Amino acid sequence: MGWKIFLHSFRMIFWNRKVALRLVMPMFLVLMLISVLAIPDGGLIYLINVLLIIAFVVALVWAAVGWLRFVLLEETPSANSLVSHMMPMWQFLWRLVVLFFIMSVLAAILGVFLLVAAFMPESEAFETVLYWIIATAILWALYRLTPFLTAGALGNKTGLREAWEVTGPHAISLAVVAMLSGGFSVLVGETTEILFGRLPFMWEPVEIAMTCFSTMLGVSLITAIHGVCVENRSID
Repeated sequence: MGWKIFLHSFRMIFWNRKVALRLVMPMFLVLMLISVLAIPDGGLIYLINVLLIIAFVVALVWAAVGWLRFVLLEETPSANSLVSHMMPMWQFLWRLVVLFFIMSVLAAILGVFLLVAAFMPESEAFETVLYWIIATAILWALYRLTPFLTAGALGNKTGLREAWEVTGPHAISLAVVAMLSGGFSVLVGETTEILFGRLPFMWEPVEIAMTCFSTMLGVSLITAIHGVCVENRSID
């Protein structure tokens, strides 16, 4: 089931690529603007920096909420949805902050094991494996709690405990999803670096495009998880 969820997330983007492109385009443009406005020392004028960060967050949340409601509620996203979806966007953002805090605490706790491994002699291989295990565990915990996040976009009131319980029967499948998505992220990053790392004029646009694609894939993943775990939808 884990492989099916991961594959279905790709299929949803491919099948609905026009909608996905429309949703992700504002985020791409904001990231390109940040790249263009960056001065040589890597800094940005403070006010512009703040405004662009806000614009990026709004674009990210709008894309995520728009995709969730498009797939699960069959609502076609439009420019007007920025206003009509204001409450779901706020709810999604607030729940995203909560999950970010929980994952940060979990990462800090599990990071202690990495710190210990760093002081072990000739532990590079062990440290690499341990890092992969910890990253997978964090992703797994995140996916177990995603119904809490998607509930905000859909206007539901699912809490953290409810989210954990409803994904319980699919715990092993979500572990597979965590391993696949983590491995895919590494593969995309390394491939992009190898192919475009030495082409400065192409590196920024390609990196930003891949960031946007990875973001939409992540949103598509949590959409599929919600459909399977919460609504018992078939993805065969």
